[in-house]
Amino acid sequence: MSLLKRLNPESATPTKQNVRGGPSPESRQRTVVERNLVEMKLTIQSRLLQAMGADLDLGRPDQVRQKVSEIFTQVVAADNLIFTRNERAALLSAITAEILGFGPLEPLLADETVTEIMVNGPSKVFVERAGKLIRTDAAFDNDDHVMRVIDRIISPLGRRLDESSPMVDARL
Repeated sequence: MSLLKRLNPESATPTKQNVRGGPSPESRQRTVVERNLVEMKLTIQSRLLQAMGADLDLGRPDQVRQKVSEIFTQVVAADNLIFTRNERAALLSAITAEILGFGPLEPLLADETVTEIMVNGPSKVFVERAGKLIRTDAAFDNDDHVMRVIDRIISPLGRRLDESSPMVDARL
């Protein structure tokens, strides 16, 4: 299961069904864990932003990455949060991508085989590879999250996205 699926329960694959037709106990437990990871990501991220405050100079990404890692470690230790090594790395990576980049789009932007990214909603992210449109596992937390990332992309270009202009095309 990809990082983004683990961090966003809405994008999770269909759950196993038990004999009576409902989700199996393992599926229910996995969904709870996924929700908890989303909540933890949001909590840690907001605490990181509060702790960084005015020190947040996005013009120096290496320093921001180091500061995010330090504060992340402090927050996790202070709250006695226990993660596997992979969960910890995934959370830190997702939070860093949120602060410095374009959130769940970062892995897609780093993929050289992707020629285009299309976002139609929080869990509807498509890419074009070799001329074919493919739905991805990438997902945003909610509509507001989509709008924040899109605004971060289009603001420097002088574009807007609202009810009067519901579609936007932008190149990075």
